[in-house]
Amino acid sequence: MSDEIPLGTLFTLLAILLILSAFFAATETALMRVNKYRIRHLSRKGHREAKLAEKLLKHPEKLIAFILFGNNLVLFIAASIVGVVSMEIGGPAGVAIGTVVLTLVVLLFAESAPKTIAAIFPEKIALPASRIYYPLVKLMAPFLGIINFFTNIILKALGSVPNQNDEKLSIDELKTLIHDGMTKTSLDRQKIMMGVLDLGNITVEDIMLPHNEILGIDLSDSSAVNQKIIKQSFYSKLPVYQEVLDNLKGVLDLSNFLKKTNINLYDNKMVLNHIQQPYFIPETTTLSQQLIEFKKKKEKLGFAVDEYGNIQGLVTIEDIFEEIVGDY
Repeated sequence: MSDEIPLGTLFTLLAILLILSAFFAATETALMRVNKYRIRHLSRKGHREAKLAEKLLKHPEKLIAFILFGNNLVLFIAASIVGVVSMEIGGPAGVAIGTVVLTLVVLLFAESAPKTIAAIFPEKIALPASRIYYPLVKLMAPFLGIINFFTNIILKALGSVPNQNDEKLSIDELKTLIHDGMTKTSLDRQKIMMGVLDLGNITVEDIMLPHNEILGIDLSDSSAVNQKIIKQSFYSKLPVYQEVLDNLKGVLDLSNFLKKTNINLYDNKMVLNHIQQPYFIPETTTLSQQLIEFKKKKEKLGFAVDEYGNIQGLVTIEDIFEEIVGDY
């Protein structure tokens, strides 16, 4: 084989195969660990990659089967190449050494490292990966169905058939009552009630507008820049800060501000006389609890913070309502 294919070509092919294996390992971890509610929220917002990820995760068994098949095929080819190259370079002893080296390289660079990175940044990896996986899984659906068929036979023989709905049994029972028992309830009302049941499983972090997407008034910018932001803003309230969002001064109610001032005479100093105290929310707060807190404190907007008090995002009461009613 080495007479037909140069060693340099074989090593290049081996490197490509290891990169593919790392890709499979990282994306498997990312897609299995990504926050499903966050994906659903992004999907409702029209995020294309999130829509693909949501479709993939509706049938995780097909996705996993594809990833495992692809990764095993890649590693099989890689092992064959290492065997050929090792035999030519070092004979039988070279094959043994090559096998050990390949095992270590795979563990470090194609398993441990990519999976660790994916566990830290699941969303950043899962979303773009969905663009690649969705058409491939769809194309290979019949083949993957056969694999899952035989897998289920083996699991049944072992008396171990996983139930994906075990964790949500009580919630699903309630949803069944709503769906089947309340025959006189309109479909829209049923949908809203289903949304309410989900609020306890979703956190502020799942639906918040991320830190880097928050539009506000930076007092370090010129008055002309901020005047333009206020005039063109579609929001009813804007955060006011100095240089960085974590140096938050307050929240400006635009409707109230525009009623009491002449926007054509705008100056940054005017803002400080009209800002309100910001409302901070732990990012791990569930939406069911936050809805109660919004009502109790008579607030409609809050800033999600981490355990260190750093601002991570922004959430409004409208965002929570949207989770309840969806596209209603």
